[in-house]
Amino acid sequence: MWTIWAQALMQRSRIKAMTIPDYQTCMLPLLELAADGQLHPIKEASAALADRFDLTEEEREQRLQSGQMTVIRSRVGWAKSYLRKAGLRSCLLAPSSMI
Repeated sequence: MWTIWAQALMQRSRIKAMTIPDYQTCMLPLLELAADGQLHPIKEASAALADRFDLTEEEREQRLQSGQMTVIRSRVGWAKSYLRKAGLRSCLLAPSSMI
């Protein structure tokens, strides 16, 4: 009985254990956000992706080891950077703080 309960608990915690997505996972939602043709500040884009990935308040506030910025903001920034390097400049021609 104990093992069944423990396995169920472990399974449940694995399901909820959604971590902050990596920059590759942020790329498509970032492109979808940019598809409206508007310029979005990185702060707004980070919040939109945090909503899309259903991040908890704790995950949204988690900072890099340096403490300089949030992890989700960093991941969105890297996603934007790599999309621009891939030649998607037409939809991402904006100052560095915008997408």
